[in-house]
Amino acid sequence: MNRTFVVIAAAAGLSSAAAAQGRLVDVRTLSSGVVFETWRFQDVRPGAGGGMVADATQFTVPATAVVPITANWALDAYVAYASGSTTVDRGGSTGRQTLSVAGVNDAKLRLVGKLHGDNLMLTLGGSIPSGVTALDPEQLDALSVLAAPSLRFRTPALGNGPSATSGLVVAGQAGGWSLALAGSYEMRGSYAPAEALSAGVARPALRAGNAVRLSFGADRAVDATRETFNLIADFYTDGELRDAEAGAAQVGFRLGPSLTAAYQFQATTGSVESTIFLVQRARMNYSLAGETVPGSWRSETEGGTMVAAPMTPRMSLRVGLDGRFHTASRAASTDNSLATFASAGIVSGGLTLALRSMLAGGALALEPFVRAQRGTLDLGGPTRRAAGLGGGLTLSVGF
Repeated sequence: MNRTFVVIAAAAGLSSAAAAQGRLVDVRTLSSGVVFETWRFQDVRPGAGGGMVADATQFTVPATAVVPITANWALDAYVAYASGSTTVDRGGSTGRQTLSVAGVNDAKLRLVGKLHGDNLMLTLGGSIPSGVTALDPEQLDALSVLAAPSLRFRTPALGNGPSATSGLVVAGQAGGWSLALAGSYEMRGSYAPAEALSAGVARPALRAGNAVRLSFGADRAVDATRETFNLIADFYTDGELRDAEAGAAQVGFRLGPSLTAAYQFQATTGSVESTIFLVQRARMNYSLAGETVPGSWRSETEGGTMVAAPMTPRMSLRVGLDGRFHTASRAASTDNSLATFASAGIVSGGLTLALRSMLAGGALALEPFVRAQRGTLDLGGPTRRAAGLGGGLTLSVGF
């Protein structure tokens, strides 16, 4: 597969789970593993909305399959089982509680095909509503923490309802650059609790509206270096917020447009590969009942470096350092519920260590990893120190 198709994979801007599968048409792989993630927070404030969260933990068992159907078409799928919990201090006679939510997420399927060599690609995808959607109040409270973008848990939500996506990517060459333009349209399900909570809407009965995604990608390799640039814009149609407790049971809702820009530079010195990356994401204010909600915009800046060095012919060490700044929602709100945690921001740094081993003649890849993070959580004014620890094992088989 040439570099143009690598750019296509980035510019297509599909779901993160699917995009992480990498090469799309000419490989056959199965992968799984287990991921453990936990966060601990200082200065617990009993009964103080998002401030009463003491910790949050999640286990995820993901499964991915990429299967070529013909020389030009491939099908890939992703599904995961996740079990998460959070400890909160409600104060008074209730005191500390452990809230949990567990189950299988919505399975994601995607069909990818080359319509004209490497220059035109079609993607058709969707989500099967296999995830849990009938959550009780305690499970929704747990989701308020586990779905927070500031924590970046592997599986932030389970069920979102059915969805369908179609996209087209056009790629070509210009000088020494491989270029790709992509557009896609997603018809989204009628239940989006995680997206509502992270946007700052405390009651998560949200139909988020459909989405249009436009992407551009550029990639160039010169000698032992390579640089990649991606730009992705998302636009949303009108959705609906349903709140049986309010005077109006149904209220118009629209997510603000978002823009993501990413740059990556890779260099190889001898047998050591180094990568530097920078990502900037921004989402504009959302609107409720036709009125823009001031301060509901969000921004995220992330950067870091990763070095991979061989230790033996079949084993390599990967070391990564990263930092990010995720703003908190500043939308005016008097809500003192646990749901406010989902719109928290964070300033954090992380260290990742991984050991990749190639077995069975290179057909089997085994990679244990550990990750540590420290940062400051922003609850829209009050701040709290936070520490994260994660680890796991991934196993991939090519056949």
